[in-house]
Amino acid sequence: MCGDLAQRIAARHDLVEVLNRLPYMALILTGAREVIFANRALLDTVGLAGIETALGSRPGELLLCVNSRAHADGCGGMDGCRHCQALQTILDCLDQRRSVVREARVTTRVEGRLAAFDLRVTAAPLSLNGHDLAMVFFEDIGARKRREHLESIFLHDLLNTVGGLQLLAERLKHDPAQVSAAELERLVQLLTDEIRAQRLLIEAERGELQRNIQCVPVRDLVDDTLAGIREWSARRGVTIAAELPPAPVYLATDPLVARRVLLNAVKNAVEASGAGASVRLGVADAPAAVAVTVWNAGAMAEPARHQVFQRSFSTKGEGRGLGAYSMRLLMENYLGGTVGFTSSADTGTLFTLTFPSMQSYLAGGS
Repeated sequence: MCGDLAQRIAARHDLVEVLNRLPYMALILTGAREVIFANRALLDTVGLAGIETALGSRPGELLLCVNSRAHADGCGGMDGCRHCQALQTILDCLDQRRSVVREARVTTRVEGRLAAFDLRVTAAPLSLNGHDLAMVFFEDIGARKRREHLESIFLHDLLNTVGGLQLLAERLKHDPAQVSAAELERLVQLLTDEIRAQRLLIEAERGELQRNIQCVPVRDLVDDTLAGIREWSARRGVTIAAELPPAPVYLATDPLVARRVLLNAVKNAVEASGAGASVRLGVADAPAAVAVTVWNAGAMAEPARHQVFQRSFSTKGEGRGLGAYSMRLLMENYLGGTVGFTSSADTGTLFTLTFPSMQSYLAGGS
């Protein structure tokens, strides 16, 4: 049926010409969500020369969504797919025969590298020779989302640090003896770290980040990370404890990027903990890899478990949601590692950051 309907759509030259002139991606789907038309913008985005190889696939499969590749049933087969706003938009349009518009996030993997789409999805009903179809339009709103993130995360954190510097300047003016050089140095370092973190993410998403792999003692990575977050955690009433192996353990990693990844993991754990709670770090050493774990007692809600690594998703409100996404992006695309987690009411939430060991790196394993 797909082939026949595709031919009928192709014969509608006026419709095809209009859809191909659109600056954003467009599909026409059957009632079973099978592709019978994809416009030039979409084909160019996914790197296809023609529609033939796309016919019969579903939107997630065409966009190379990571979930569509993780289940035998493809797009829509994973448990987490029920939280996909792109899928729900299409299903509502097909079921209710009305236009539906929502924002959606799609995480893709192309040639082993993670990428993400922030999309405005519009689905409109279409009838053709007695068949109920759907026209679906994907508008890339990633630039707007990045601006929102810059304003709500980067500028928010930056202003907090600048505020601390302003208070320090006031104290310095009224009573210089109460201000230590170490306190000033710490605030300047925090300010520098926030700027570096934003630059890291921008370069990583553009594919321009240059990694500098070094032999890094895991103890140094943990100590350097916690030095910049213990005071903030203490103000929230959350303690951080790290249990490290007695013998030295060495990672093959970029220390600046690795520190940002671990800092995000610890920060997320602290934010998920209430006053009086604790966050625990651990290290599991193996010849091929070193796993650094970050645990907190809280459990993620079921929707959050399925969306935590998507860009723009956050349980903290609009304009947040880069922490876990950036962890995975930096680990998998640049450090040759992985990020995974488990979460339940009985065991709490455990994030595992797996880095290549120095032994495996020297043996050519990374």
